[in-house]
Amino acid sequence: MTAQQSGGPGVPGGRPPQMRPKPAPRPGGGYPAIGGPQFGFNSLVRQAIETRKAVILELMTGETLQVTLLREDQFTLTVLLKDEIRIVYKHGIKQLIFTKE
Repeated sequence: MTAQQSGGPGVPGGRPPQMRPKPAPRPGGGYPAIGGPQFGFNSLVRQAIETRKAVILELMTGETLQVTLLREDQFTLTVLLKDEIRIVYKHGIKQLIFTKE
């Protein structure tokens, strides 16, 4: 006599696995102008830290965002508007400096 399996493999008589729905996206998350939460500024900084390289994101509107890691705790964000640098800021642990070039 064999036991019926209603669960996963090797679980006789267990409950079937339940499929959980994907969580709904949080309102206001990320940068909507650059494609939503998956392309937020934090993800650019995280990618720059992980790869130790500058991360460049070209937007459909013609702007370019570039995040450059200076040290583990400092980075710069450069926004290029149609091949002209408009806004550059540097971020450190205790400072947030805006400079125009």
